[in-house]
Amino acid sequence: MKHLITFLFLSLSIGSFAQAKFYAQADAKEMLSNSYLTVSFIIENAQASDFKAPAFKDFTVLQGPSQSNRTSIINGRRSSTLSFTYILQPKRIGNLSIEAASATIGGAIQKTKNLYVKVLKDSAKNKNQKKFFIEAVVSDTSTYLGQQILIDYVLFARVDQNINSISIQREDDFEGFFALAIKDFNENVQRKIINGTEYAFQTVRKIALFPQKVGQFTIDPSSFILYVASDNPNQTGRMSSFFGSFKEEFCSTESFNLTVNNIPNKTDFSGTVGNYSLLIQSNKNTISLDQSISLILTLYGDGDPELIKPPSLNLTDSLEVYDPNFIKEDKYVDQGRQKHKTIYEYLIVPKHVGDYRIQPSINYFNPDSNTFETAVSNVINLKVLKGAGKSNLIEDTNLSERSDKMYPFIEEVKLSSTKWTFYNSVPFWIIFGLILSGFPLITWMRHKKIQEGLIDPELIKSQNARRVAESKLAFANEYKIQNDQRSFFNEISKSILGYASDKIKIPASEMSKENISSTLLELGVSKNLVEKISDILKSCELSLFAGSNESGKMDEVYYSTLETLSLIEEQLS
Repeated sequence: MKHLITFLFLSLSIGSFAQAKFYAQADAKEMLSNSYLTVSFIIENAQASDFKAPAFKDFTVLQGPSQSNRTSIINGRRSSTLSFTYILQPKRIGNLSIEAASATIGGAIQKTKNLYVKVLKDSAKNKNQKKFFIEAVVSDTSTYLGQQILIDYVLFARVDQNINSISIQREDDFEGFFALAIKDFNENVQRKIINGTEYAFQTVRKIALFPQKVGQFTIDPSSFILYVASDNPNQTGRMSSFFGSFKEEFCSTESFNLTVNNIPNKTDFSGTVGNYSLLIQSNKNTISLDQSISLILTLYGDGDPELIKPPSLNLTDSLEVYDPNFIKEDKYVDQGRQKHKTIYEYLIVPKHVGDYRIQPSINYFNPDSNTFETAVSNVINLKVLKGAGKSNLIEDTNLSERSDKMYPFIEEVKLSSTKWTFYNSVPFWIIFGLILSGFPLITWMRHKKIQEGLIDPELIKSQNARRVAESKLAFANEYKIQNDQRSFFNEISKSILGYASDKIKIPASEMSKENISSTLLELGVSKNLVEKISDILKSCELSLFAGSNESGKMDEVYYSTLETLSLIEEQLS
């Protein structure tokens, strides 16, 4: 445990440094002549002095500079931001430029890049355009199993509209996907000219989808309620608050289609999809044969964490490695994407002295390039020395190096009396032999009773069926005890799908509630049991994909699944 704490501390320390940046950004690339522009000069992760803004020759400065300083720590990564913000109004129509700002950073003068803005003439007819609308922007419409898909719900509002707040009214249940709402994303308001009208736009909701099965899917429209500020509190449908009056307006996105493809076949594929990297750490690099070493491996990625398998350390036979221990998994948002960090601990016991190079790797499918790639970690150089204690070292003896002199095998013999012990005595071996000889007798008697009808074969069949079901649901029972709803329902679903794959041979690419039900019916399973399995899978989908709170049903679902799988196993045996 002490070593683990040291490793985790090192992990946080390594990730605590961020790269320094100095850049300029504007909230629009196009604007109308009677509008305004917000420009910020941003210094990230650095101490700066002597900041100098450009002259703004083509603009009138309405406000600024307003200065803000912010520090944050996300997933062990410390970052700081210092910004100088100006609100500008253009002096003319055309392509205008904002020259570079400068600052002294790290003892040297650094400059931002120039910004360019296109200013268009305003027109009265533009006021007839839509006041607001919402678009569902999808990162990719053709995807693979386990790949992360992002849906950004972007609100566009005319700049003369004041929206107080927004709430979601209705959303697709995302059947066939694991859906995760990303809450801690940070999207700035920007502006855009659409059909001659200037709109402010911002992402108001972000969903990460992870496909669970292959096929064509239609995502239904999502509906939102906008609370738009109003100057007339007496108008129908409007409400008032301490901050003023507002009315409810309704907006909906359009539906869109998603295609989920199966991953190409590859013999050594780990099942991991996305973009991944590895980091391995050790608190020591030299050990002796009578010692062991623990390594901490951290896996970073953006795919479905449920598909992850612990990476192989790629060790030689001279190093014995035990099955890795799962330490923890952290989920976080980085650059608008849902990501995860999974930590494993490996125990290694050396068998021979020598120098070893440890560099684990993991194969994954990269949907961006549609190719299989390998993530390789940093290298740990391990030196194993001969220890003072007992070890498994095997040394070759060279006869030419033997001495001509002969020495007795035992230099000194000392005799001493000892007390009698039961272990390894004559009575011990007599009793042990009787126990061993009794097993065949017990087996023969049980077989005879079955043949004579004294033990009901159906009872044996039922007991075996229940053991199969209990083995499938072992992990689900652990998650139930821990009150881990998502992991519980995920394990229940995996148990049923795994049983269907093993017992009734349904391929993973064709796995669905409908195929499971139809195949079970064809094999003679009763309709009542088939409907129960379908209901259980539906409860899992409600919990995993629709965000439904099913924690109060875990006991009921567990025992219902245990009983149903046992009865199905009986009928299929």
